[in-house]
Amino acid sequence: MFTFYQSIVFSALEDRVIKATKYCTETNIANGLCALATCIEMVFFSALMWWAYNIREYKKPGTPTTSI
Repeated sequence: MFTFYQSIVFSALEDRVIKATKYCTETNIANGLCALATCIEMVFFSALMWWAYNIREYKKPGTPTTSI
């Protein structure tokens, strides 16, 4: 859901704020920024998932830990 809105924002910024360089077009830069924003968001979402689905709920008492 967020990536959809991010792509709209970066597409709107393509002609106004994002300028082409010698090596990249405006579309390449907008796509790269969208991918970078998605990667940064995944760090926060993974921390939220780690908090929401705690291992204590699934661990059986008395079972030994594995080597993994």
